Amino acid sequence: MDIKDKLHQLSGGEKKNHGESDGAEGRKKYTREEEPGRHHIERKKYGPSHRHGRCRLEELPGKLYDSSSFLMKREEGLEREKLLFLDTETTGLAGGTGTCVFLVGLGYFRGEEFILEQHLMRDFEEELSLLESVRDHLQERPLPVTFNGKTFDIPHLKSRFVLQRLSFPELENHIDLLHPCRRMWKHLSSCSLNNLEREILSFSRGKDIDGSEVPHYFRAYLQNKNWQLLEPILRHNRHDIISLVFLSLHLDRVVRPDCCYDHSAHEYFNLGRQLEKADRRAQSIECYERALAETESSRFRTEIEIKLSWQYKREDNYEEAVKIWQQMKDQGRGGLFPYIELAKFYEHVQKNCSRALKICEKAREYLRRKRAIISNWKDRRERLDHRIDRLQDRV
Repeated sequence: MDIKDKLHQLSGGEKKNHGESDGAEGRKKYTREEEPGRHHIERKKYGPSHRHGRCRLEELPGKLYDSSSFLMKREEGLEREKLLFLDTETTGLAGGTGTCVFLVGLGYFRGEEFILEQHLMRDFEEELSLLESVRDHLQERPLPVTFNGKTFDIPHLKSRFVLQRLSFPELENHIDLLHPCRRMWKHLSSCSLNNLEREILSFSRGKDIDGSEVPHYFRAYLQNKNWQLLEPILRHNRHDIISLVFLSLHLDRVVRPDCCYDHSAHEYFNLGRQLEKADRRAQSIECYERALAETESSRFRTEIEIKLSWQYKREDNYEEAVKIWQQMKDQGRGGLFPYIELAKFYEHVQKNCSRALKICEKAREYLRRKRAIISNWKDRRERLDHRIDRLQDRV
């Protein structure tokens, strides 16, 4: 069913009054019809037992991003009650001053409960009221957590604040989960929020609209004021906010190899790379070793061994590094990499230029055999010949 059929089906249904309660959704609507220009607010509370995919709210620690602070480029974690989980829905995806933010979902912890507020602009005259409420929340909790918010949500909000002559609150920090999620799960086919829900959170939205359909639903609502056209948008926005919370939990779990989280070989490898960048070598080596033990792919094994051997080399653990390089060379994996690393080892560490020369001559023979499939064959040959000439002089 395409978007036109969906909208026609919903538009043909019975209209709902804005203040009507919806028992199936179990939420409370706050309406202020007596105040023209005031926007609509819906609020829902989630208790500790609320489940989203394979986890419950009660599993979230009091401090988030503590273990994963290095992924967030932070020094330490953040108290969860200080965070404001934020997601917006707009009248268009292209951006610009003509794009309005008509719905802002805001989630925050209060004690053991998670409170989700949805601030909805039912018509353009309510935009100022909506933005003022968002401003008040950001002033109370100037630590927003978003997914692609640095590129989409916050810039759009700032544009609307300027047009309404409002000052955007100064933020203490902004946690955009898209970037740490890409670092940890870059091996997935997509790091979209929907795909992360399926692959990481084990959560299925069931019947849900795509984010690209949201502007069409809202424009249809503006034409006939049928509340049923807003229900799919509100449900979509609620899923986005709750998923931000549970992604935060999984990011803290995946960075701890000793946790109950069931890591894949790719997760161990990606974590090893991030720990390597953070100069935490011992932990990085542990993750690479675990990735190596988990993988059954020869190509991926080679990629892991290259990284792992470099870490051994930096730690002066040449015994383990040489084992890897020798095995890669014997099995014909890694191209010229194991030959060059072994030659460096024998020349600079063992001071055995004769053996280094023999390795380089074998590398030249390997390069000759593989020249048909190596794109930069000439450049590699020139560099290898230069190394061989230098070693011959030293011998």
